[in-house]
Amino acid sequence: MDKRQKQDIKRRQRRLLKVLGDDLFIQFSGVSKSRCRNQHYSFRQESNFAYLCGFPQQDSVLVIDGAESKDNITLFVKEKIRIEEVWQGFAIGVKAAGEQFPVDKVYSITQLESVLKRRLRGRTVHTEMVHGHPRQKLVERLINDSDAEIAVESVVLDEIDTMRVIKSAWEIDQIKKAVKITIAGHLACMRSVRGCRHEYELQAEYEYACMRAGAQHQAFLPIVATGIRTTCQHYVENSEAYSKGDLVLLDSGAEWNLYSADLTRTFPVSGKFSSQQRDAYQVVLASQKAAIKAVSTKMTLADLHQVAAKVYVMGLKELGILHGSVDEILEKKAYTEFWPGGLSHPIGLSTHDVHPKGIGSGGVVDRKIKPGMLFTVEPGFYSQDFNHQVPEPFRQIGIRIEDDILVTKDKVINLSKSLPKEIEAVEAVVMGG
Repeated sequence: MDKRQKQDIKRRQRRLLKVLGDDLFIQFSGVSKSRCRNQHYSFRQESNFAYLCGFPQQDSVLVIDGAESKDNITLFVKEKIRIEEVWQGFAIGVKAAGEQFPVDKVYSITQLESVLKRRLRGRTVHTEMVHGHPRQKLVERLINDSDAEIAVESVVLDEIDTMRVIKSAWEIDQIKKAVKITIAGHLACMRSVRGCRHEYELQAEYEYACMRAGAQHQAFLPIVATGIRTTCQHYVENSEAYSKGDLVLLDSGAEWNLYSADLTRTFPVSGKFSSQQRDAYQVVLASQKAAIKAVSTKMTLADLHQVAAKVYVMGLKELGILHGSVDEILEKKAYTEFWPGGLSHPIGLSTHDVHPKGIGSGGVVDRKIKPGMLFTVEPGFYSQDFNHQVPEPFRQIGIRIEDDILVTKDKVINLSKSLPKEIEAVEAVVMGG
């Protein structure tokens, strides 16, 4: 484990201990998810568990005990059992876990009951159950039998969410790496689009480039939408053939050390935007650039949404798609027929990362932006075929442009700035493929 990561984890643990007082916090690891009979998806560690101890394997439990004078941070993991390793891969084991991870004490998972039993009586317990965890029913029984009380509104879980919003230098480096890999995948798609015929071929090009760059996993299922499918916000089938006049909307994010990137680019299959595609694209691009330019610690993400929406509405009015005064359209949110989602969401250990208390709808946080925050800026235009008031040439067009933005004490950094989004630059990459 990276030295800086260890230091980060220890700081988080100390901060939680201050909030915890004499209470007890139990955090379960992630669980393997079944895909079909006898087959499972690749295991991915539960985010809070990884955030608080860094241990990567399943069937584990972390206990943070505010009343313990010595072993405040206790980890329970699977033993190394040779016969299991013949069939199911290799366990880190108790001894190595104690040497490699920043915890006070490591026990075998088989000792969970005996250790918890003597700690639970009369305690207030903070926990968030992980569905399907093999030790969950045991812990529930122990809590009930010991007359312990589960905190209904956990200040500990709230504190974890608050901590996760502000990224450390080490976390920022992981997201930068994820962004860099995602950019390589996007460029691979742009360059290969004219030589492919199906969405799944583009997905293969994207994922191959990411794997070659070291990312074994994607933060979410890539959206590789073409034609009318670009008007669907979260189309993930990626199964259809596309035509020369279509647009491709690629929304994807590689995962690096569990941290996510989330980028979107829209580009023409032919290498040249049509007149209507170009006009709609320019509206989305102007809206996005205005929002990024406005990012500051005096703003909230809700404020940025309004900045982007105003530019967006003005652009659609010029194209004859929206009618009426700008203020009236904004007040009635009439533009949401073409842009139904929010402008931004935090990114981190999850693609749509945690929010502290106090959020609005559509992923728009109504707290002031702070240094250490990372979030997307992603306006879009989605004209479904049933939008009959839209001029015919603008129907069935879907466009989204998304960048990942980092705020520091001194500046605002677009982490994905090197991925082309100006029309001429996008066309050049496609044509040069």
